[in-house]
Order: sequence, then structure tokens, then C-alpha cells
Amino acid sequence: METLKLGSAGKEVQKLQEWLNTLGYYILQDAKYGPEDEKAVKDFQSAYFLPVTGMVDNYLFKMFRTLARDTEEGDFTPKMVTPGVSSLAPQPLPINPGVRELQKIGTTNAKTVPAVAQTATNVAAKRYTTLAAGKADYDALLKSNLPAAQKTQLAGALKKKILFDVYGKAYKNEIDALRATIQSRETWLMPEGMDAWMQLTLDSENLFNDGFYRKGIYYNYTVERMANSETARLLVKAVKNNMSNVVFSTSLTAKIIGPQQIDVDIFMAKNVGYTWQESRADYLESLFSATSDAITPKPMGGMTALRDTNHGYNPAEITRKVITKDFSVKNAIKTAVRYFILDYNKALKAV
Repeated sequence: METLKLGSAGKEVQKLQEWLNTLGYYILQDAKYGPEDEKAVKDFQSAYFLPVTGMVDNYLFKMFRTLARDTEEGDFTPKMVTPGVSSLAPQPLPINPGVRELQKIGTTNAKTVPAVAQTATNVAAKRYTTLAAGKADYDALLKSNLPAAQKTQLAGALKKKILFDVYGKAYKNEIDALRATIQSRETWLMPEGMDAWMQLTLDSENLFNDGFYRKGIYYNYTVERMANSETARLLVKAVKNNMSNVVFSTSLTAKIIGPQQIDVDIFMAKNVGYTWQESRADYLESLFSATSDAITPKPMGGMTALRDTNHGYNPAEITRKVITKDFSVKNAIKTAVRYFILDYNKALKAV
């Protein structure tokens, strides 16, 4: 596929426009790549920490396709939303995308091809701990007597299931290395494996990001949890006028302080030249309880003076859990960071 850019036209541009609309970028679907399409692509690239070129190569084209499909099926929540909408809808409980596809295959074939439905159910119920274990089942599937079309669908969903099982709780260095592994040593995972890898870089257990609007500015953050540690790195970017700027960089800690409570502390940091200097005496504490639908925030030290409630949201919404029924460290961090960016905006570097 030729790279899509300003002036491009045709069926591929029309598909791209369709996917952009699914992801929340409301543009005309006229099969012509114009300034509005270029701006939407740049906004997307900024929001997901990709090179901001305004052009769509084959790799990015496939990424749009995957995320649009997963959005329609409920497996992905796009970061881009319509500016000015003062709503923070709770997200559904996360699910392995491969499992969702297997469940769909099972439902579709339950009456027509029971053997396919049973295979989908069996694979969805398994828990893979290594790629080798997954490869054994993948090879067995290819040798089975199932109809070719359904077998291809099952194989694609199985690859995603395997990768999310094995790498769903991996750390950034492991996820970064996975791309080369798929492309060189474990080529049987292609092409679905590359889609799964991209999803893992965006929203896995120990490496995830999210974003939302505040007063017309789109804030996007990334959290990278450290191996064998309660500490994580937090990076916040602001997207305004098609420009993305780092507005906050610090560390946070997430401590399980009991079977029903998690304590998340986000430390104050000031931008000094090219560095961010943290203060462990000034922080925002958020208590995340299994028995409550909202966090209990408490500013400490100098953080107290940095609150700014002029964000346009209902106060009850911003303390509500991002995923209402999920008691996990990841959900605790996401809820605390969302609250911090919205209610303590004075702590961020001015855009």
C-alpha cells in the first residue's frame, strides 16, 4: 500500500476515514485525503505518542483498522473524544481481545458447526504461560479437520489469546522486545501478532496510557510500572493546536495496604531546565477501596495549594473509579492519575 497523505484519494482513503470516524474523529467520508483528514491523523499520532507526520503508512493503516474494529466490538476505548463533552463514562472490565474473538466465533458457529464452537470454547478457557505452549495448540489447530474459513478465524484469535496471556503482565522492556521476536523467531504469530503487540504497548497491565479533555486541551498520560517495585513512572502530555508538549513527569507509588485497599501517591515535580525535580514531601494521596465506587483523595504538603476545580466535570465523576468493578493496582493508578490531572491542573506545566 502506498503511504496516504494530503492529496491521496481512493478506496483506502475512504476506509481510513471510516475508521477515523469510529475512533471519534468526525470527518467527511469522501475518499479524498484533505486537510481535515491530515489534522485528524496528526491528532491521533500525538495522542498515542507516534511520530506526528500526518501521513499513514501500511503499519499505521493496519493499526487504525485494528483499533476501529476493537472499538466496535467493545475491546478498546478510544482516547479521542469530542471536545467540550463533560462526561467521564466508566470503562468496562478489560478482557483479552483474543478471548472476545473466540467467544464471537463460538456463538456464530454454535448451531451450524458445533466442532468449531467447541474448539473456540476450549481454547478461550485455557491459560497460556509460554509461547511454546501456545504454538503446540496452534499447530494442532492447523492439522485439525475443521472447515478452512473457521480454522483461519480460530487461528487468528488464538494468536492474540496466547500473546495477551503470556505478555499481558509484562514490563516495557519485554513488550518492546516482543516486536522483534514476532518478526524474526516467532513468525507464526504474524500478522495478528503485530496487532496484539500494538495493543499491548497501549494498554497492558504494567504499561498503559489514557487521555481526556480538560478545558479544550487534550491530556494524554503514560504509566510505566517498574519490575518488582511499587514505583511507576508517569508522563503527561498536553495536545493543543496540533502540538504535543510534556507538561508533567514524575514517579508514583502504588501500595497494596490490605486485602481491600490500595494507596496511590503521585509526587509533585517541577520543571527545571531539561529535568523534572521531584519532592517526596509534596504529593497527592488517593485511597482506592474495594468497597467503594470512588477514591478518597488527600493532598499533602505543597500539593494542597495546586488544586483547580475549574475543569467542567461533575466532582463526583472525577473521583469515580475508571473501571467500576475492577479492584486492581492498574485501575487504582488510572483513577488517581485522572483525578490528579483534572483537579490538580496547577501542578502541570502551562501549555
